[in-house]
Amino acid sequence: MNEKAVKYTVALCLLLFSSLIAGAERMVSNYGVTSGLSNGYVMSIAQDTDGIIWVATEEGLNRFDGKHFTSFTKENSGLSANELNCVAQIESDPNRLWIATQRDGLCAYDRRSGEITRVESGLLSSDITSIVPASDGGMWLTHYHFGVQYYNPLTGESREYNHRTIPGMPREIWTVAEGNDGRLYVATNHDGLCVVDTASHTMELYRHRTNEPSLPGNVVYSLCFDTSGNLWVGTDKGAALFNPRTQAFTPFVHSDNNPHSIAPGRIRDIKQLGNGEIWFATTQGGVSVLSPGSYAYNDLRNAQFSHLSANGEPEGLSSVYIKTIFQDSFGNVWLGNYRSGVDVVSHLPAVFSRINYLSSGTRNVSYKPVWSCYSSPHDGTLWLGGENEIVSVKDGVVTPIELPRSESGSHTFVRTLAVSGDKMLWVGTHEKGVFTFNPATRQFTRIPGSPTDIRAFFEDTDGTMRVGSTEGVYIYRNGVLENDTAINSRLIDWVIHDMVRDKSGNLWIGTFGKGVSVLDKRGELLYRLTVDEGFPSNAVNALHRDSRGRIWAGTRSGLVLFTDPSHPDEFKRIEDVERAGISHVSSIEEDLDGSLWISSSRGIARINPNTLKASIYDGMESMPLYSFMENGSACDDSGRIYFASANGVFSLMPHDLDAAVASQPVRITKFTIFKEGGGREENAMSMPVNSDEITLPYTLNTFRITFNVMDHDMVQRTDLSYSMLGLDDVWIECFGNNEAMYRNLPPGVYKFQVRQRLKGHDWEQPVTVLTVKISPPYLANLVG
Repeated sequence: MNEKAVKYTVALCLLLFSSLIAGAERMVSNYGVTSGLSNGYVMSIAQDTDGIIWVATEEGLNRFDGKHFTSFTKENSGLSANELNCVAQIESDPNRLWIATQRDGLCAYDRRSGEITRVESGLLSSDITSIVPASDGGMWLTHYHFGVQYYNPLTGESREYNHRTIPGMPREIWTVAEGNDGRLYVATNHDGLCVVDTASHTMELYRHRTNEPSLPGNVVYSLCFDTSGNLWVGTDKGAALFNPRTQAFTPFVHSDNNPHSIAPGRIRDIKQLGNGEIWFATTQGGVSVLSPGSYAYNDLRNAQFSHLSANGEPEGLSSVYIKTIFQDSFGNVWLGNYRSGVDVVSHLPAVFSRINYLSSGTRNVSYKPVWSCYSSPHDGTLWLGGENEIVSVKDGVVTPIELPRSESGSHTFVRTLAVSGDKMLWVGTHEKGVFTFNPATRQFTRIPGSPTDIRAFFEDTDGTMRVGSTEGVYIYRNGVLENDTAINSRLIDWVIHDMVRDKSGNLWIGTFGKGVSVLDKRGELLYRLTVDEGFPSNAVNALHRDSRGRIWAGTRSGLVLFTDPSHPDEFKRIEDVERAGISHVSSIEEDLDGSLWISSSRGIARINPNTLKASIYDGMESMPLYSFMENGSACDDSGRIYFASANGVFSLMPHDLDAAVASQPVRITKFTIFKEGGGREENAMSMPVNSDEITLPYTLNTFRITFNVMDHDMVQRTDLSYSMLGLDDVWIECFGNNEAMYRNLPPGVYKFQVRQRLKGHDWEQPVTVLTVKISPPYLANLVG
């Protein structure tokens, strides 16, 4: 990256994603070589009629089914070369994909047979730079050295527009666009924009002109007609809007002094999205975006660009060098990077967001670990406990506040937080004891007599602050922390994880190694619940008293509910949580509607307070598994829930998860048969599925079905389960592994059914996606 680009990236740090990504909370996902992509240098992206995404790279063609990449190279298919320029599907020919190679001609992938073949004749050259659908169902092929060719694979018709048929037409061509006026607009390598009248075989060149509105540069890489019929042109020195009626240009060039100008570098691609936005792929600044409200065609002087760039943040792009832009049928935007693979900008807002509390490494920026969080009931400030610091989050402003150096010494972290009635913030650290922090004066005070390792705070009904530590319960009196010997003498484990009082005034204490102890108002032991008494675990991570007065306990062996706290020996294990594979419950929080939310080893779950049914949200949007912090949750006055984790603070608005999102059809993405049975991969052979029914001979009765929803955005939001009618009535949940393996099925008719549900919702009705017929042996047919 050159010096100007570096300066530009720094200038944009406060602006990147501010309007497009952070504001809308969209997700950006990356797929590179480690994800199965054959090569990180992406040249072109397309989608077929089944919703499958195809990625052309400089080392092969890739088919993406929403979960896995399958690579096609000249070594394992009929592809004529691995170095590709373009992949496209023509609307009039839905059964084929067309692949342009850099030096070895044109190939076609037949979706019915799964075969790739080379087009052996009728082409002007073997160096095809782009494939553009023609308005009559054919295609426009651009040849780097031989101009533009019209080619119709269905009729065999071919026409050429180049220096041989049009005098003076430039030789070196990148791409072409067909105008509504019947003219061709041709992107040339050094001669600007060439406009060809196909009827008269004449052309006109538009080049850069100094001191007047014109093309910014003479190397034209990309062309895009918008819905208003204007042509956007991408060059080596910026972009321009060309009005074919007035033949006027409006240029857009980068300015180091204007962060709202177009990003620096060459403009390799331009696309208009379904919402009207114009996206520009640049080689030094990621993607620049013009939203419909940021410009008007009658006055483009004040047009303001927003930007998506590789600013090092976790939601940023993986590269500043964007080669191609493609919006799929669902609205996701696929960005082909020239080195780091494919970035996908989701069309739906993120369900879970993260607070912008980031590390400041020299290269990639990441979310800092957060050990605790607490929402102040006084002013709405969200307080976070980090490493050697606390953090205030107010009105979107994240402010780290370092712990006193003289006190913090070596490394420490803030394990628990609380705001007392006098508006003081209590800070409990690992190995450094207790501090209070006055938000008004910004001053810390070290509390004398403090144990070193603090795990929990509990402000009692009389305003007394109790402190849970690894040395038992302490109580704050007269400015000093004192060991509460009356309570600790009743405990058999002094590692205190949480405390809460029930509606009768009894004190519940959750410990690390000896379960829950319940003490009355006088401090006398009423109950002790350990595994010896049938309690699921001796390790209690969190306690919570809900708005109904019930007590919840999060343990390392599930979630427990005490419906009537006056009878602690009567409790319920939440079976729906355990059936979902959740064992380690880290934290518990209640939303404004009374639903319970837990962070766990499998992600985040919501518990219906009436039915006790659990809705699981796992594997979504970089949600960490096995890294949520114990007793690290909060709920603010707006109802937003926060969970602390080793990967930052995840937050959610419960009502957002109930928003209606249409389910997507499930498609068979791959059908694999095993020639000799047994399911060994060396005997596997992919078989095209061109209808909702397939017939197999009895000798090929071992097979694997791979299936998925096609919307990239819905893959992480959707749970799938399957059953094979005719074989059994068992529903098997996929847990992200959307494959079903069947071995040695007897002759018969089987219906493969799939159910889906949005995470956190109920299962929809099953749908038969494939009927499989296993034919009987030939002799059995004769006997029958």
